[in-house]
Amino acid sequence: MSIFEVVRLLLDFGLVILVWLVQFVIYSAFPYYGHKKLILWHKKYMSRITIIVAPLMIGQLIISIVEILKNTSIFNIIICLSIYSIWMITFFFIAPIHKKINKSLYTPFTFRNLIKINLLRTFLWTLIFVLSFIQNLI
Repeated sequence: MSIFEVVRLLLDFGLVILVWLVQFVIYSAFPYYGHKKLILWHKKYMSRITIIVAPLMIGQLIISIVEILKNTSIFNIIICLSIYSIWMITFFFIAPIHKKINKSLYTPFTFRNLIKINLLRTFLWTLIFVLSFIQNLI
């Protein structure tokens, strides 16, 4: 296994662990915070999670582009399309929900919607990791 493949697996694994943690621990805890504490905590959470997630997502995107240029296998096509979908979901659905929370414009529906939409990202990041792992076994 090359260093490139190891880095790809580490990025994919890091993101899959992170998204499962966010899905089942962090997002599901939002409704249990009081209004003031949620707003204060959420602003800190967003700045801190961005420091962790942004480099992982950018690294994953770069590696997937390089990989598909080298080898347009069905694995790489599905992975690239999944990463593209995650970015679209993140910027067009997840980020606006977080902006609503930061501006105190949320309801209990906002949290349910966030969890439901993020479940798709959870599935896609899990799929990406599984495909990357299988691809390295072949």
